[in-house]
Amino acid sequence: MNTRIKAVRNALGMTQEEFAKRIGVKRNTIATYEMGRSTPSDAGITLICREFNINETWLRTGSGDMFLPKSDNAIDALVKEYHLSEASKALLITFCELDEADQDLILNFVTKAAQNIKTMSGIAAAEAAYMEALGFVRSTESSALSSTEETETSKKDLLNDAEA
Repeated sequence: MNTRIKAVRNALGMTQEEFAKRIGVKRNTIATYEMGRSTPSDAGITLICREFNINETWLRTGSGDMFLPKSDNAIDALVKEYHLSEASKALLITFCELDEADQDLILNFVTKAAQNIKTMSGIAAAEAAYMEALGFVRSTESSALSSTEETETSKKDLLNDAEA
């Protein structure tokens, strides 16, 4: 297994340090695996296979292909983890299939849209504060009107009482 772990790391173009970091172990642990001084636990083997899309049978025995077929494993994992719909999955696949320039166009569009929404939210908050201030002024005006109306009514009542 030691030569196969090294073959995986080399196929991925990774240093022992990078490989170790990805699976959460120290560099010297990878070195001991590659030298045949120790063997990863079953959990360690599963982690290597899952992290790097390695065929576990190949890693354990050397039979079969090193890598599992590159289907939508990563996307399927995201769909499962985040409970995404089929439409969301299709969107992810489509985005991943775009060339880098088209992906950048979409990312720039989404970034600008988010900035505009944030700006609009700021404007909406300012408008709300303004309206609240107007509402306060209006309610003060209404209170003033009510007081004036009450005063006028009171004056009429007094005049009516005086005439009677």
